[in-house]
Amino acid sequence: MLLFTRRLLPSLSFALIIGVTGCGGDNRPAPTSEDAPASPPAAPAPPSNSQRNIRSAFYNFTLTTYAGLVPPPDRQRAGGSLATFRDGFLLVTAAGDFFRLSWPAGTDSITAERLPVSVPFNRADLIKVSSAELAAPFRITDVLVDDRGGASRVYVAHHHWDSDANCITLRVSSTMLPSEGTAPWTTVFDSRPCLTVGEMWSSGEAADRGGGRLALDGRGGLLLSVGDYGFEGLNEQVAFSQIADVSYGKILLLDMAGDAVPFSFGHRNPQGLLVDNVGRVWSTEHGPEGGDELNLVVRGGNYGWPLATYGTAYDSDVWPLATDPGSHGRFREPAEAFVPAVGISQLLQVGSTYLPRWAGDLLVSSLQAAMLFRVHLVGDRVIYTERLDISTRVRDIAEGQDGRILIWNDAGEVASLTLRVGS
Repeated sequence: MLLFTRRLLPSLSFALIIGVTGCGGDNRPAPTSEDAPASPPAAPAPPSNSQRNIRSAFYNFTLTTYAGLVPPPDRQRAGGSLATFRDGFLLVTAAGDFFRLSWPAGTDSITAERLPVSVPFNRADLIKVSSAELAAPFRITDVLVDDRGGASRVYVAHHHWDSDANCITLRVSSTMLPSEGTAPWTTVFDSRPCLTVGEMWSSGEAADRGGGRLALDGRGGLLLSVGDYGFEGLNEQVAFSQIADVSYGKILLLDMAGDAVPFSFGHRNPQGLLVDNVGRVWSTEHGPEGGDELNLVVRGGNYGWPLATYGTAYDSDVWPLATDPGSHGRFREPAEAFVPAVGISQLLQVGSTYLPRWAGDLLVSSLQAAMLFRVHLVGDRVIYTERLDISTRVRDIAEGQDGRILIWNDAGEVASLTLRVGS
């Protein structure tokens, strides 16, 4: 079992050799400092954790970033994900390695234990035949643990390269979390059509629009958000999000046999997905220039993209396909729109024990804005949003069983949000 906690090497002790003088004694001169063996170099100090105070309307927090807790990624914005797992958390790094994160009793300090399982993730093979640029958006997008029935089954959403067809899908893979050894992976789902490398899958912002979040729907099904990968109806491209028989631009409902049906339509890049404690489905979604959204998702609902948005094109003050820039018209309106864009990311619903004044609120994270947004609800309505500046790009966020919050940032670091002592 590999723990990524650092310890200083124990100091070496040296025996003093005392020469005995007298008749028949050793009369060699005492060794000088030049004769003594050189001391070994001191072990490097472990990276220090950084802490910041975060103030909110009701609570004061400490944000602790754990340097060197897990191996760093090979690049920025590399992906990876975390999820609540029993009394701690499960982390999947950008390389596909699994770690169990936990709080030692009575502390607010996280430890990491490497688990003997890895995601079947073939980004390295793609790089060999293409380029690091084309492979940059190829990532692990989410992890979900299903503890129903006592056993722990894990689902991972990740990109997969089909070497025979030279194309890429958004795949959902699953395995049991073994207590020891390894268990086989099964493929639950692959997006359709497979995106041809260099044509349908390109480099840059379009390939980054993958979505890839998972949530259990409470009825035995699995929800998966899938972005449009740049197929937005411009430049003679089709608008995938409005076409029923392709996977892209939708939230899909999967069954365990691999079948998928659209749960909702009209999504651009749904970066967050949540089923709350009363069964409502919420998603967060990147708009174009502006127009990020928080959506209350209903089955069969159409959320408008690319025919409705509160954002604009990157080089214009309008979105060319939107007939009314001030409304979603015949499509479903977002619960809240963020203008300017915040680079919206994953969300969670706050429990009732650790932060009772926030109970039932949504905590929405962001990449570009490097903030958390506490969204207070009354029924289905957003009443107000409180901004918390945490100055870190959040790739994923999860709440533990005891209410403490863990963050996976875009630099591949773990951070915790805990109540300040005495607050």
